[in-house]
Amino acid sequence: MKVIGIGDNVCDKYVHLKTMFPGGQALNFAVYAKMLGADASALPYALLLWLIPLCYLFTKKRYYSAE
Repeated sequence: MKVIGIGDNVCDKYVHLKTMFPGGQALNFAVYAKMLGADASALPYALLLWLIPLCYLFTKKRYYSAE
C-alpha cells in the first residue's frame, strides 16, 4: 500500500536541552505508516504551496517555448 501524508510539519525546539524534535501530523502519519509496512511519504503544506506555482510556471514556459 502507498500512502502520503499532506499537512503541517513543525519542529519542537527545547532551548534548555539544546534539542529539536521534528513532527507534525503529515510527518507522524508517514512515519507510523512506514512502521506498519506501507510505502509512505510526507508532503508539508509549505512545500506543496511552493511547488504548485513553480510547476505552473515551468508548464507555461514549456508551452510557449521560452528559454
